Amino acid sequence: MKLKEVTLNKLKRHIPHTKFARAYQKLMTSEKDSLLSFEDKFILLKLAIIFCNFGDKHLKKLGYRIILRYSNLSNDYIPLYDIAMANDHISVAKFIEINYLNKEKIENSFNCIFLSAYKENFKYGEIYLSAGQKDIIEFAEETSGNFAIVAPTSYGKTDIIISLIKKNISKKVCIVVPTKALLSQTRKRIMGNEDLAKQINRIIVHQDMYKGNEKNFVAVLTQERLLRLLEENEKLGLDLILVDEAHNLLYGEARDVLLAQVLMLSKKRNSRVEFQFFTPFLVDVNSLKIPYMKYEIEEKKVEENIKVERYYYCEKKNRYRLYLYDQFIDEPLNIEGPLFDDDISFIMHHKGVKNIVYLNRTRDLETAALDLASQNGSLNGINKEVEELCKDISSYLHEDYNLLKCIKGGVVYHHGSMPDIIRLYAEDIFTKMHEFKFIVTSSTLLEGVNIPAEKMFVLNCSIGTRYLSSSQFRNLAGRVCRFKDVFKENFGNLKMLEPDIYVVGGIFARKGVNIKNFLKHRVKDDKKISDKIENVLLLDKEKNTAINEEKKEEIEKALEYLENIEPETTKTSKAKYAQSEIGKACFKNNVTEFDIIEKELNLQKLFETIDKNTKIDDLNNLLSTIAKLFITLIDFNESLTRENVSNLLRLENPKAQSFYAMLLSWRMSGSPYKMMIRKFLDHWDKVEDKIVYFGKKWGEIKRKESDFSPLFVDISRKPPAQRVNLAIVRIKEEQDFIDNVLIKYIEVLNDLGLLDKTFYEKIKYGSADPDTICLLKNGFSMDLAGRVTEEKYKQYVSIDVAEENVKINPDIISAMKEHGENKLIIFEVGYHLS
Repeated sequence: MKLKEVTLNKLKRHIPHTKFARAYQKLMTSEKDSLLSFEDKFILLKLAIIFCNFGDKHLKKLGYRIILRYSNLSNDYIPLYDIAMANDHISVAKFIEINYLNKEKIENSFNCIFLSAYKENFKYGEIYLSAGQKDIIEFAEETSGNFAIVAPTSYGKTDIIISLIKKNISKKVCIVVPTKALLSQTRKRIMGNEDLAKQINRIIVHQDMYKGNEKNFVAVLTQERLLRLLEENEKLGLDLILVDEAHNLLYGEARDVLLAQVLMLSKKRNSRVEFQFFTPFLVDVNSLKIPYMKYEIEEKKVEENIKVERYYYCEKKNRYRLYLYDQFIDEPLNIEGPLFDDDISFIMHHKGVKNIVYLNRTRDLETAALDLASQNGSLNGINKEVEELCKDISSYLHEDYNLLKCIKGGVVYHHGSMPDIIRLYAEDIFTKMHEFKFIVTSSTLLEGVNIPAEKMFVLNCSIGTRYLSSSQFRNLAGRVCRFKDVFKENFGNLKMLEPDIYVVGGIFARKGVNIKNFLKHRVKDDKKISDKIENVLLLDKEKNTAINEEKKEEIEKALEYLENIEPETTKTSKAKYAQSEIGKACFKNNVTEFDIIEKELNLQKLFETIDKNTKIDDLNNLLSTIAKLFITLIDFNESLTRENVSNLLRLENPKAQSFYAMLLSWRMSGSPYKMMIRKFLDHWDKVEDKIVYFGKKWGEIKRKESDFSPLFVDISRKPPAQRVNLAIVRIKEEQDFIDNVLIKYIEVLNDLGLLDKTFYEKIKYGSADPDTICLLKNGFSMDLAGRVTEEKYKQYVSIDVAEENVKINPDIISAMKEHGENKLIIFEVGYHLS
């Protein structure tokens, strides 16, 4: 082979049984430098230099990996320093200069002084950037129009978004985030920048906060809230939309299609609107283009690879024997070590200082967290701070909450069935307190959650009903060893540039999974991968010959839906439009559980039977009206695959209507979580039928043999402590169902003028008090809104109902501490400080 023709693929064909192969295996499987001979080191470093200078991009990464591994094993960081400088990995080079190089030599060497001065070109505030980080920051500052930045986590996305807001401060700017949990977090990050906070009076986080005459603003919204904002303000056109976690646009769920529809609607309103996308992983930027509107996307992709993951795997059938899957040579390497009998023992042996444990099912997640806590050792009685936070969570929820048992064992968990504030608090204490070694999490970690960790254990390779895709798995792996932790002053460690990712085929693994093949298809370095586009609005039905008739029909329905929201958005000639007032209201409120056009005639006939002279101000009447008007129109077959539809179908049953009337009554009275838990437990004690609906996440049994999947739990068989935990997750699941699904039908009835105004406001906000509503629109929880409006805190709180603006004086924190407020309340108020 000529040097210029060297490729990783050719190398793999030539290296078996060579000295390089033996040396490389020792390098990758050894934990001590002494196991490598002088000849091994000579061969490895010589070839690494050749790979870095003459190989293809995959071989260059292998060369870098060899040097990185060698330096970390031997503590000889000169080779890594040289390669870091050659590739402008300045953050790495500066860390080595400060911590490992001879300072006296640097001070007396012209070359060292020159290189040290060169590094100052990459200084950004108090940190040093790599070339890739510097490039994307400069690209964002200098580029206008549509663009996509593709960069791993920890590359400074928040700083870029802040700089873009500053750059466009005189415009209407909206940041679209994938979840409601990220609304307050993103707002806090933006307002945490002092310069920007001085220029922004407030940040819109709810569609009702917009006053209708604002020439410029900054909004942080989910796609649902942005759609509602645009629908309620027909003349509003945005100037700039920043799409966070933009890879979600490729997926095919209803929310992903809605995101595409919102972008199309925004383009219709303002043809000059700019779309700027941020994603940790994307093969081709053109995958983000929606073919039903004309626009180009400029791309900036980070190609550098400063971190190189080490992927390990083991399986229960082999007693958790450990292998290292090498993504460059595509071979498993045996790692010598003890054998284990279960997942938890394996994790405890291989754990680091901070660890992420990933599972797919929330029920398995809590089980694993409890098992880890029992083996990790008790903090109870040792740490007063831990005892205090347990006391506060117990006071906020219940003393039997599973999270408390986990916390006492140095473990927290994180999933979508937790109260939002508890989930945020779990992130915070794991980040800030060294006592917590493990965070056990579901796919909620993929949605912008940034926490410190050096190792990851993947106990299930799935997300939902599918395997994690290559982009999802790499995104997950990218959550460990973030740069701010790698290069942290006095605590940083370059060994964290080689994160350990363990994929475990144990008791929590998907049945029949082949982990070696899973890794091969996800992380093999020279494997050709492409973006998998499932969102029907990203498919061009005219040019893509592979689209079948069923998929074309889905595309037409999605376009028709958008046309009914705003005519002439899609230019489609096949669209049918709703003719009735109720049909139009269904489109406006994003009703997708049945075909509105197909069912419009029946819908109108049912609507004509409703008494329109008397406003609905009673929950039982409200639920029965929703059932009468809408539920009979839903296709039963849809319920087999869509849980929200299945939930809605339950409303045909008067008992289910009474149940949701009870939940809505708690919402209207602003019941705190602790009270709702007690009421839920009382409800279960009173009902005769102890077979309770829980849905797919928590269901254990089928009510009937013909049921598609287990959706129910026999409460009579659960001890009191388990009932408490089931009540907590059920309350959160039901709240999400009300917020995401049921509220749409309530909005339809309100738009049709059928609801009493005060009754409607209490359902929507939990209060009819203008000050409280203003706080809730600004992202305050009901608990916090009730607290900050108390007389003892009024001096710290300014509420401008007319402008939908709230300002909180930071001194409120000290006042709350003096009054002995729950730490969770104090923690939440920190998200809203002015």
